[in-house]
Amino acid sequence: MERGICAVILALLGVGLGAQNTAPRQVSSPMYGLLLFGVFSLFLAVAGTCTGEAWARFGRVVYRAKEPKQFWRLVAMYYLGGLCFIGYFLYVGWR
Repeated sequence: MERGICAVILALLGVGLGAQNTAPRQVSSPMYGLLLFGVFSLFLAVAGTCTGEAWARFGRVVYRAKEPKQFWRLVAMYYLGGLCFIGYFLYVGWR
């Protein structure tokens, strides 16, 4: 039973039977770096929105209750940055 589950998981992940050559590009290419940075930025924005804390420069934390303007400015920058990096990846990265 466990072997069957492992085989299904490996098949879904694309491991085995020459699947290594089917990837269009390496994961370490600069375009995937843009995607990862965009996803991380969106993650920070969502986490900041949910928790009420946002990271500022030099490791400072801005709280929604204490400094609402600064907080929403930072969260908006995270959302906008994430969308721009992901959009650029989709526009240029898949040509």
